[in-house]
Amino acid sequence: MTLVSGGGLHDVYAVVRVEAYPQGSGAFAIIVKLSRLEGNTHGGIWEIVAVQGDQMSLTAPVKGALLTSPTTVKGSAPLFEAEAGVVEILDSHSTMIGSAIATGSPFSVRVSYTSSFHGGAQEGIVSLYHQSGANTPFMVKVLLGA
Repeated sequence: MTLVSGGGLHDVYAVVRVEAYPQGSGAFAIIVKLSRLEGNTHGGIWEIVAVQGDQMSLTAPVKGALLTSPTTVKGSAPLFEAEAGVVEILDSHSTMIGSAIATGSPFSVRVSYTSSFHGGAQEGIVSLYHQSGANTPFMVKVLLGA
């Protein structure tokens, strides 16, 4: 792991590069973006707010956006049989509550979801990955409206 930016005692944000060397195949790297829970810079807990690989990206929604169903997800990724990957929406318990196949690159896909929380908004995740696992997944933390 390499600290790219932030991460100090009183910083709200940090960016870390994580590399692994699976079975001698060369570097496998992801960028992990962290934020202090509730912005607490006095010993606050770090939480992951985004993960990205070298070749996949999500341009919408952005970190912290409040979503409603259906929502539009935009991004780009290397294509495999015309597919950029699977877009999933996960609730605060990491349960998949919506999904769609993204085709073309760049792509724009509408994803419907059914919120598991009906008292307002809940934290959630929008992720993009290849079913084959060939590329590093991408995820961003959002708020899911009921």
